[in-house]
Amino acid sequence: MTRGPFFMMDNLCISLAHGRWLHSVVDRVSLAIDRGEVVGLVGESGSGKSLCALAIAGLIASPLTISGGRIFLEGVDLARLSGERLRRLRGDQVSIIFQEPMTALNPLMTIGDQIGEMFVLHRGLSRRAARDRAIAALEEVQVPAARRRIDDYPHQLSGGMRQRIMIAIALACDPALLIADEATTALDVTLQAEIIALIVDLCQRRGTAVLMISHDLGLVARACSRVAVMYAGRIVEEQPAGALFSDPRHPYTQALVGALPRLGQRRLSGQRRLSEIPGLVPRISEYPKGCRFAPRCPIAESVCERMPPEPRSVPSGGETRCHLHD
Repeated sequence: MTRGPFFMMDNLCISLAHGRWLHSVVDRVSLAIDRGEVVGLVGESGSGKSLCALAIAGLIASPLTISGGRIFLEGVDLARLSGERLRRLRGDQVSIIFQEPMTALNPLMTIGDQIGEMFVLHRGLSRRAARDRAIAALEEVQVPAARRRIDDYPHQLSGGMRQRIMIAIALACDPALLIADEATTALDVTLQAEIIALIVDLCQRRGTAVLMISHDLGLVARACSRVAVMYAGRIVEEQPAGALFSDPRHPYTQALVGALPRLGQRRLSGQRRLSEIPGLVPRISEYPKGCRFAPRCPIAESVCERMPPEPRSVPSGGETRCHLHD
């Protein structure tokens, strides 16, 4: 019987080698996901979200390296796997849906062959049996006329259909963990909602844990039970989704939530505009010694510049990393 969470990153550290220096890109990131749970990971570009996804899937390559921590899936430390065992893990136990399906799909293979390949490689099925399973997978992701579309190439499909193909490939072997890395960014708003709803429904029915990486707080608020906020390589806050959006505790989270447009709001003359976060995310080589958000924080004090904050509990049962969160 598996002990602890179904999936967990435990103090994950990723470093970047640059000459004689080793820069901390991802610093002590911890996050747990239960079976069938959808957890969001949000933050500005360059915060380290996608690096965490690559580390989970064993795709970190030089000059980057996993320099500390562990990544557990059903009790197995993924960070210690290598070679054939790691290759068999990807697509079988851990799957990723990437941002742009047109670059992720092979333009020279039919969608049927690309889905069927998962069943051949990971389940040992014959090509004929794999084709039948591929048709069923297309029907499950709501591709109309699946038997006719099975022989289409990616360029013959719309953006929304290509993303459905990516979902079918990712879920073909019933993975334990699905990572959706900005999976709907290239789609219009209506299609985004449809694709996210499809991912959540399929994964909850299968008991698949989902890590949803996004910069779209609106989608995350609707789809996720818990949300972790990442800034400059560190998780600065984690709360249940409702609590995080109604009562954010870290100044960075407050700024992100404050920048969200509200339904019915108008930009009338004299009306207060949406808030902005001054400044930029610091470069890796220029990360501050203390709280990495301190240079942009409106309430920062000297302690914030000197010492990195440790996790502190908040009333919702979550955590925040802020010296002044009270």
